[in-house]
Amino acid sequence: CNVVAKSASEGDPGSTHCLQITGGVGDAKMDRNWAKGAKRNMGSIRPSRVSFNVKTNSAEHETGVLFLTDASDRVCTVFALREGGKMGIEDELIHFPSDVRADFRAHTWYNVNMLFDWASHVFDLVVDGAIVGTRIPFEDQLVDALGYAYISNSYAGSETCWDRFQCSDESSVPSMEMEEVSYMCQGIWQGHVSFDSQAQNIFLRAHLEDSVSPQRTPTRTSLSRTSCTSPSTADNPIALSSFAHGGRGGGG
Repeated sequence: CNVVAKSASEGDPGSTHCLQITGGVGDAKMDRNWAKGAKRNMGSIRPSRVSFNVKTNSAEHETGVLFLTDASDRVCTVFALREGGKMGIEDELIHFPSDVRADFRAHTWYNVNMLFDWASHVFDLVVDGAIVGTRIPFEDQLVDALGYAYISNSYAGSETCWDRFQCSDESSVPSMEMEEVSYMCQGIWQGHVSFDSQAQNIFLRAHLEDSVSPQRTPTRTSLSRTSCTSPSTADNPIALSSFAHGGRGGGG
């Protein structure tokens, strides 16, 4: 495992480095040789969303594998980059009626989201904003919280990169009010917000007012302007929404 720099051409200016894992253990789904991978203790958390970015050097072989388990090592789910250019959930043990894998290409970053319903012990899988599967059951129905994340590779020639791994609880977001209309000026947001309770690690999303939608993964909007001296000459008014607090994250 190494932390390596990302190039500017990768199109993610907010992240400069990522976790790179090279080599493999043969079948990472069966051989959890974490000396050749990475293991993260997450305590005992029940996030509504687990998200990360991933890319691999091969679509012909099984490369990266992510295990999410509880503190007793019971498996919640297994995400894998499989041979044949398919990424998604290993469904052999959950007997899911439909395929929960999406196509992928080598050397391309993908954003993966798992949206958890802890009351029902199921989750949705979303890749690059597209729904791959809904109400996918936990592999072990005794899992009631996440305790560990394990990442490893299968194919010996693998080189996988992982970035922006984040667990967030969107079910307990403080209510937020904007004190006045806010604007994006020269790429910098200007405005004031207030929350009805204290929290740690509050994240905000900004959207053009006519682009706000109730979808769980809003569309990103790029704003720019050469000059901005007052609201009347600013870019379009924007709306903000808080979506997580108290999350555990990683990445460059």
